[in-house]
Amino acid sequence: MIRALCLNPNIDRSYTIRNFIPGFKYKELVPEITAGGKGVNVAKALHCLGGTSVLYCFLGGQNGKFIKEAISPFCSLRSVQVEDNSRETINIIDRAADKETEIIELGPTVSNEQYEKLITMLTEDICNGDIVICSGASIPGAPKDVYASISNICREKGALCFLDSNGKELVEARAGHYAFWKPNQNELSELSGMALSQNIEEIVGQVNSSGIDSERVLVSMGAAGGLLISKDGVFIADVPNIPVLSTIGCGDSTVAGFALAILERKTDEEAFRFAMAAGVANSVSKRIAVIDKAEVLEFQEKITVRRL
Repeated sequence: MIRALCLNPNIDRSYTIRNFIPGFKYKELVPEITAGGKGVNVAKALHCLGGTSVLYCFLGGQNGKFIKEAISPFCSLRSVQVEDNSRETINIIDRAADKETEIIELGPTVSNEQYEKLITMLTEDICNGDIVICSGASIPGAPKDVYASISNICREKGALCFLDSNGKELVEARAGHYAFWKPNQNELSELSGMALSQNIEEIVGQVNSSGIDSERVLVSMGAAGGLLISKDGVFIADVPNIPVLSTIGCGDSTVAGFALAILERKTDEEAFRFAMAAGVANSVSKRIAVIDKAEVLEFQEKITVRRL
């Protein structure tokens, strides 16, 4: 079973505005409104790929009710109710300038009792061989090292822990051990304290200097593809050059694809190719993390994976 964490889910309001100018007034816009958060996106992508998952999260207020209804068709839900409203995120997509702007709320605060209730629920549910995905931002009130703690629970239960976070959560995650970690180049640069680079040897050096203990590391590199470092070797994936509608959810779809492939006992190289195809499929989708499996399989044949 794949178990995805989204401690601080949100409502995504996405606006597509060509030639967006800060300070200008835009009227009569109709947003695309969906349930969001990295773990939510992972669960949605998994469903589209033919997998099943359980999502663990905190929900609050009317926003929480909307999120619950929106994600129920995609996964099973294990949640703890909190007093304050779940957060919202505004995405402004400017395809003319090829830029995406995100305005992200902090979200509600959980009590220690609420946090322990969710962690106890997760701990009791985890079975040997499960994959537990720690995605995105934590939530105010949770311990700083929440993902490292969950990784230790996974080791005790014989489960694999996947990590896809950023910022302070990623720094605190250094205390854990992971079966898989998916940084992008900016996250890797910030964590390692080194400048952004397109040089493969330098990127490998950043991974080694990151302080994250992970058996597999997939570095997403946008249009340049991706890099996988694992016990099986170092691989580079070249992706097809196609028009991109949005990059929001691409990383989450990539994580979902890799997790499903590993659960199906694919090799790391096979999982890498499938994961990259899932990310590419999301980039041409009009909905975040709602991808077409037929397109994923088509893109999979167009992706070149080379061993370095």
